[in-house]
Amino acid sequence: MSVVPTYAGNYQGTRDVRELADGGTLFQDSTAHGLRPKGFMRVSQWKLKATAGSRWEFLRETKD
Repeated sequence: MSVVPTYAGNYQGTRDVRELADGGTLFQDSTAHGLRPKGFMRVSQWKLKATAGSRWEFLRETKD
């Protein structure tokens, strides 16, 4: 069995309005991170693939 980890990151440093449940909120910057390990296993002529993942998002509100 082989496992291949995959990381994806994103940073946005500009002001952005995000729509939330109670209305829009102005954020100064945001960052998001994702981690997804993929597993591969060969069984005779078949190749089995399994994937799981998680994502985190951090937002910083403006002071004004």
